[in-house]
Amino acid sequence: MYNAALMDSPSIAICIPSTAGRHPSIFWAMQLKLYTIPYKHKVLMRTDYAVDLNREGLAELALAEGVSHILWWDDDIWPPMGAVSRMMAHRAPIVSGNYVDKKGWSIAARFNADDMMVQRAEPQGDGHILVDMVGLGFCLMETRILTQLPKPWFVYKPEQGEDAYFFRQVHDLLQIPVVLDYQIACGHENVALRYPQGWRAVFEPQPEVTQVAYRSD
Repeated sequence: MYNAALMDSPSIAICIPSTAGRHPSIFWAMQLKLYTIPYKHKVLMRTDYAVDLNREGLAELALAEGVSHILWWDDDIWPPMGAVSRMMAHRAPIVSGNYVDKKGWSIAARFNADDMMVQRAEPQGDGHILVDMVGLGFCLMETRILTQLPKPWFVYKPEQGEDAYFFRQVHDLLQIPVVLDYQIACGHENVALRYPQGWRAVFEPQPEVTQVAYRSD
């Protein structure tokens, strides 16, 4: 269930899990420096390990910092200005921006009730939808979710990314859906953005949002 008290004075750990041997581009680093986040925040970054170990370590650091939220932000994702405020305005435990993965697929999916397979959830028009999982390239979540899940939180397998593993646990143990706001159109470095309005959407101001209903039982 969403904790409304977190909105009174939210604090954010911006967690950037670069993989070993990879460094953010100068253009991405400049974007992070210029990006305006109107909440108390701190940038945390790990680059020494595989991505699942990086996420695990960053999550532990975020908990130690005592922040109310984690903003997962991959070092090849370009969100629009104002995205964090829009995500917070949804007043939901987990909110994601929208982008395509490196194969050109939407990063959103729903779990198949019969097995571990997932069904792609493609955007349909403007607004937002509730999904079971997203990629963690640009995703805001309440930190308390970690305290309600067993460790490890992130495990990478060839057939299943560390983000899919995490959201499977969220789905099965907490029944918390993910708000995918596909008006927060993020660029993905070296990947074409598949939107009718084109790349300009990444830089244009985002409209106000209304609070969404989500399952909380």
